[in-house]
Amino acid sequence: MLEKTKEYEMKKLYNIISMTQFNCENFIKRLESRMQFSNFVVIYYSIFLIIYSITGKYYSDIYNSTLSEYFSIIISVVILTYSIISGSAKYSERITNMEEVLKLLKITKRELTQNNIEDMKKEYHRIISISERTTDLDFFNTLKQKCRENDINWYNYKEDIRCKHIDENADIDLLEQIGKYLGKVSPIVQQTKIYLNIILSIIVIIMPIKIFSLCIK
Repeated sequence: MLEKTKEYEMKKLYNIISMTQFNCENFIKRLESRMQFSNFVVIYYSIFLIIYSITGKYYSDIYNSTLSEYFSIIISVVILTYSIISGSAKYSERITNMEEVLKLLKITKRELTQNNIEDMKKEYHRIISISERTTDLDFFNTLKQKCRENDINWYNYKEDIRCKHIDENADIDLLEQIGKYLGKVSPIVQQTKIYLNIILSIIVIIMPIKIFSLCIK
């Protein structure tokens, strides 16, 4: 009985560490994506500022230079905003710190045994205490990964988990935990945030091209 209890506790802690590991990985991916997009926008918009200026100089007969100058000010503000956000966000530093946390989590999970559960719990909590807090969006992406691994649809998780109860090979405790977490993060809200971020990124990319077309007489 004691051995089964230890096995259960080890499995439970292992799942928790795995979940946190996925969170850290998704956190890093999100920061890297934001850093790369911010750098891209600064370069991309700067190139268009040059294009606006050159076009107005050499093709003034078909290009509205006055309107272009007005939009160039707006573009400059966007560049400045992204530069300030990128600088204040300290993406590189935060990514490096989280990568160190991720490495420690992997070591803890690898060294976890039935004989050192309590020590690994303390180590896990120590690691979490030095880790930057992840967002609900990171956690939602983690839960979606777990859903894929266990053949569950995140948008229909209640019914899928209920059906999994008849599967002898299913880890019911893990599935119930996933369902509990999904109920807390509001999946529809988080997925909507993902779509809105994609739409916003597309608008940011299209805007300089649209402005250029508006300035053509």
